Amino acid sequence: MKRSHFFLLISVWLAACPAYGAVKLSMEQAIEMAITRNENLKQAEEDRSSARERVKEARGAIFPRLEASYGYNRYFRIPDIPVPVAAAPEAAPDGSLPLITQDFPAVNENEHVFGLTASQALFTSGRVSNYYRAAKAGSAGADLMYNRQKRQLILQVQRAYLNSLMARETLVIARVSLENTLNDHKIISQKFKEGLGSEFELMQHEVEVNNRRTGLITAENNLTLAKNYLKTIIGIDLKEEIVLTDSYNESFPDFKFEQIRQTMLKDEPSLKALDQAVKASKYLLKAYRADFYPIVAAFGSLQYSGDSDQFIPDSNDFSETLLAGIQVTIPIYEGGVKSAKKNQALRDLNKSRLELVKIRKLLSLDLQNAYLAYIASRQEMDSARETVKLAEKSYELAQLRHKTGLGSLTELQDTELTLTQAKLLYSKTTRDVNLHLYKIQSYISDDSRSKQ
Repeated sequence: MKRSHFFLLISVWLAACPAYGAVKLSMEQAIEMAITRNENLKQAEEDRSSARERVKEARGAIFPRLEASYGYNRYFRIPDIPVPVAAAPEAAPDGSLPLITQDFPAVNENEHVFGLTASQALFTSGRVSNYYRAAKAGSAGADLMYNRQKRQLILQVQRAYLNSLMARETLVIARVSLENTLNDHKIISQKFKEGLGSEFELMQHEVEVNNRRTGLITAENNLTLAKNYLKTIIGIDLKEEIVLTDSYNESFPDFKFEQIRQTMLKDEPSLKALDQAVKASKYLLKAYRADFYPIVAAFGSLQYSGDSDQFIPDSNDFSETLLAGIQVTIPIYEGGVKSAKKNQALRDLNKSRLELVKIRKLLSLDLQNAYLAYIASRQEMDSARETVKLAEKSYELAQLRHKTGLGSLTELQDTELTLTQAKLLYSKTTRDVNLHLYKIQSYISDDSRSKQ
C-alpha cells in the first residue's frame, strides 16, 4: 500500500500541477470573473438601470413644465380686388343698381412669434404620486432580482467548480486504479512464468488492465468537459488552460431548518422582489382609479410677436401678450379605456399576490429538499470515508493472499474494483455535501455573495 500511496501523491500532483501558461483559478476568482463577464447578469444590470430611469420619468411629472416656442409666418400679397359688399340705394341712369365695393388693407409679409409657456399640476387626485411610488417599487424589485440573479450565478459557478473538482479526483482515482492493476499484472505474469498461474488468468487480467485504461481515457475526457463548462460560465476562452487551486470544503456547519427557513422568508431577494411587485401593482391601481377624478393645473404664457414688411422687424413692431390662469379638467367619457386599464391593474395585483404565495411555498420546499439532502450527504460522506479505509485494507490483504497463493485472481480483481468504486463514491458524496451547503447558503446569505 505504500506504493499505492506514492502513486496517489504523484497523480494528485500531476492533476494539480499547472501547465506552462495555465491560469490558476480558485473558486473565489471564478466567481469574480463570472460576475464581471456573465451576459445574463449584465442583462439584469440593464433592467435595473432601466427601472431607475422610469423612476426619474415618474418623478419628472411632479415638477413644473416650461416650454419655449418660436414661429414664423410668411404672408403673400394679393392684388387689390374690389369686393362687392352691398347694393347702392340709388339706381344708375340705365336703371341698374350698382354695387358698393371695399378694398381690404394690405398686411405685412413677415411675422415672428416667440412664446414661453409654464404649467404646474396642482391636484391630480393621486395620479402623479402613485405613478412615482409604483416606479420606485419597480426599481427596488429590479435591484432585488439583480441580487437573486447574482446568487444564482454564484451557485452555478460553485456547481461547475465542484464538478470539475470531482472530475479531477476521478482522474486521480483512475490513474491509481490503473497503476494498481499494472502492478498486480506484473505479479500475475511472474507467477505464470514460474508455472504457478494459468494463461487464462493472465488473459483475464489483461482485460482488466485494458478496462482501466479505458476508464482513464473517459476520466480525462470528463475533466476536459467539466472545465470547458466552467470556462463558459466565467467567460474564459476554451483554448485557455486552467488549473483549479481549491479543493473540497471540509467545514460543514449544522443548521436548524426552521431557523434557516425563517431567514429565507425574510431575506430572500426573489420574495422581496415579488413583494415590491405587489406594492407596484397597488400603486398602479390607485393611479388608474385617479383617472376618473379631476385634474387642477396652473398655467401661464408670455407671447412676444411682431410683423413687418422686412424679414426682421424693428423692436417697435413687437408686442407682448401675458396670460395666466387655472385649468380644471374633468373626465366624462373616453370610451371605456380607463375602466379597462383599471380592471387590468386589478387583475395584475391579484396575480402578483398569488405569485408571491406560490413562490414562497416553492422556495420553502426547495430549501427543505436542500437541507435534507445536505444532512443525508454528510452521513453518506462519513460512511463512504470509512468504506474507503476498509476497502484499502481489504485490497492490501487480497494482494498478500494472492502473492502467497491463498487468494484467487477474482478476489484480487473484486477488491481492487471495490476500492476504486469506494473512492469514487467518497468523492461524489463530498461534492454533493458541498453543493447542498452552497445552495442553502444562497438562500440565507446576508448579501449577494455566498460564503465560501
